[in-house]
Amino acid sequence: MKIVITDKHKNDIFVTIFKCLSNFTNAIHIVFYPTHIYLQGMDKAHVCLYDIKVDSTWFSQYEFINEGSTVESTDDASTSDVNTISINPATLYSVLSITQDHQTMTIHYSGDPEKLNIDFVNELQIKGEFSKYFEIPLIEVDMQMLDIPQVDYDAEFSVSSKKMHEITTQLSLFGETMNIFCSEEMLNISATGDSGKMMINIPIDDLNSFSINEGQEFVLNYSLNYVHKMCITNKLAHEITFGVSETFPMKISYDIGDASSVSFYLAPKIE
Repeated sequence: MKIVITDKHKNDIFVTIFKCLSNFTNAIHIVFYPTHIYLQGMDKAHVCLYDIKVDSTWFSQYEFINEGSTVESTDDASTSDVNTISINPATLYSVLSITQDHQTMTIHYSGDPEKLNIDFVNELQIKGEFSKYFEIPLIEVDMQMLDIPQVDYDAEFSVSSKKMHEITTQLSLFGETMNIFCSEEMLNISATGDSGKMMINIPIDDLNSFSINEGQEFVLNYSLNYVHKMCITNKLAHEITFGVSETFPMKISYDIGDASSVSFYLAPKIE
């Protein structure tokens, strides 16, 4: 298996993915397919589920050999790579964050490895930017993948990820629960605690997009701590999309381009 990233923007996105995951869990599965990589798992409390797909076209180079199948040909087509590895996301993030702006990031292994290799290569020969090579131990963890059904949410809206980060940061000063009131006319987000109450009225016209079932109106409560972790950065995408329903967990998703996405699912808080 070998993936290469040369674009700085995509480099930043890839690093940010594992920064976010390190806030939820200490072990992740990465599954490699001939056409994409896939990550899925839950936090320790089984409240939040992450679901991430990165298409092979998203990378500058993508190679995966399994039972004679590969996206790009390699010199040794007889070797079959295991398609699933497990790793500590905090350890992976600590290494990925070391990369410098003009370096090429290469992540690779072969066969059934005990370690993951990561290379930061100064291909442009820029003075002061040295090539660096890492080996990270893999871990053994049993995880079961879930089949996530397609859901028609009662309401969906998208907003600037930077603005949503500001909102959740401010709400965190007032309480631990985020209340969402949604109707055809308005979207209100609030939090209440010992310090008082903060309520934000977001005009529908100020949202990047908004849709709701005709005549629908509801109030839902979610853990503000988890929502803030999901909205902690705007490096994944400029826009963040919410899907909310009285029946299903809330979906928070980022479109990172090239048919690739990062999604989180959060169960509501029950009063």
